Amino acid sequence: MYIFIGNNAYGVTFENGTKQIEAFSTAILPFYLVTSYEDSGVTYQWLLEAKKVFLEERFDIFKCEVTGDALVSAEVRRMGMETAPMIVLSVSAMILFVVCFSFRWVKQ
Repeated sequence: MYIFIGNNAYGVTFENGTKQIEAFSTAILPFYLVTSYEDSGVTYQWLLEAKKVFLEERFDIFKCEVTGDALVSAEVRRMGMETAPMIVLSVSAMILFVVCFSFRWVKQ
């Protein structure tokens, strides 16, 4: 008797009338990397290299994605630096809009 705990398998299909797994569409394999804050650059580099490895030809039968706190932090930082200049323009445009359209003209 085999027991399979499929908490990381999704899109499961079973053989007709049984509880045997015929196929599944997605499997998630977590790797837990714990480092100190000072070593977070190493984790970031490791994730980038893992992403490159999964793009190699030998992994073509799989669709592999890599994510982690280091990648998310780097992306948030990058997006913040790109959008920060637009905040000044947005606030200026809002102030100009409110000032221009708050004047009331009294018809005589």
